Amino acid sequence: MNGAAFVIIAIGTLAAALAAATLPNLMHAALSFAVAFVGIAAFFTDLTGAGLSLLSLCLAA
Repeated sequence: MNGAAFVIIAIGTLAAALAAATLPNLMHAALSFAVAFVGIAAFFTDLTGAGLSLLSLCLAA
């Protein structure tokens, strides 16, 4: 995994999780929560493989 890609995915995932926790509008918070799950799936894709990332997305949906 490239170091720059890891940092970009980490910042995006943390920003989306923080937005999901702090946004007062429920629809915007839910969309931010979904973006955070996609970021976590990107981590799984880079670290372990595509199977675990697809499993995490299916369990979250």
